Amino acid sequence: MNSTEVAPTTPPKPGNKKKSTKSKVHRDSEYQAGEPRPHHRYYFPTGDLLFQVNSALFKVHRHFLIQHSMVLRDMLEAPGSVMRQEEELIEVSEKPLFIMSGDSVRGWECVLAPFYRDDPFSAVKYNAEEWAALLVVANKYLMAGMEADAIKGLKQARPPLDMVQLMIIAQKVQSDELYQLALQSLAQRDQMLSLEEAQRIGLKAFHDVVTTEHVYFVRTRREMLGVHQPGYVGSPTRIKKNGFAWGAMIDSD
Repeated sequence: MNSTEVAPTTPPKPGNKKKSTKSKVHRDSEYQAGEPRPHHRYYFPTGDLLFQVNSALFKVHRHFLIQHSMVLRDMLEAPGSVMRQEEELIEVSEKPLFIMSGDSVRGWECVLAPFYRDDPFSAVKYNAEEWAALLVVANKYLMAGMEADAIKGLKQARPPLDMVQLMIIAQKVQSDELYQLALQSLAQRDQMLSLEEAQRIGLKAFHDVVTTEHVYFVRTRREMLGVHQPGYVGSPTRIKKNGFAWGAMIDSD
């Protein structure tokens, strides 16, 4: 990854901070633009790893990250790595060693939260959107344990993540488990997929939803009619489903 020089910034002063009642995440919009600046929470003077996500500068302790990510461990610890070449520079400069292109601030906040808890004995709680953000980052940097926890969290989250968004994320991280969950939910929901939703999930996923929806429709129709023979033929009748007229073969007797 390439790094760019940034203007010197003043780290936030530790101690005597008033605890905020707001969530520690959902900060992406605050760091979308502007000059790079220290993250409001995850910037520590004692940190030995400085990286940038959008306009947020994170300065943390690499020990935690290399324990959970093979990718970051190779980037930081391998002989001849960038970290070893620039160790002296990072100690005296505010230039980020890495710019994490394509990552979200929220995702990195969720990755770091377990390591920097106010109460070390309390569990970190995430909502569905936070689990999703964590999953994307964990998958990208091969954080297997975090990825498994994020998938489990997404399945159990209440309220759940929007199923269209879940299907998009499932395709991004190549999780068949989450893809099937989203697929079954979208195929059974009362509201049909809109054109915008179909465009967002892609042609193949849209085809999967329509195909699965048809399977459910045929199965339900046969159960309602008590018909289980695959060769059954009746008289054509139109059935209204989700505001759309579906062709169905219903016995006219």
